[in-house]
Amino acid sequence: MYFTYKWFHLLGLMMFFSGISATTLVGYFGKMKEKPKILMLTRTFYVLGMLVLIVSGFLTLSAMGAMAGGLPLWAKLKLGIVVLFIPCIILANMRGTWARFLIPTYVLLGAAAAALALFKPL
Repeated sequence: MYFTYKWFHLLGLMMFFSGISATTLVGYFGKMKEKPKILMLTRTFYVLGMLVLIVSGFLTLSAMGAMAGGLPLWAKLKLGIVVLFIPCIILANMRGTWARFLIPTYVLLGAAAAALALFKPL
């Protein structure tokens, strides 16, 4: 089951980052004929992606046996990174030039979460 959870985690990761990046770009470019439909699709992707990420992440921790003594520090830090995405999501839905700041922020937060997941330093 561990690898199944990991695959779902990767699926959620791709859904979340594609959805939040697309939402940011739609907000950056402003007026479009099909904007409401596109925004509904992109928002659905990042919301479902985050839901899949969190559920599969906890299932993966459980399958690893890492939940036995409580949540490991590296997992708590990953949850902190998830919380840091909240202001990014709010800004992504605003019209304006936030994209030039948000896209690099997504990359840095995603890289930090990936490093914690791969190396489990703490």
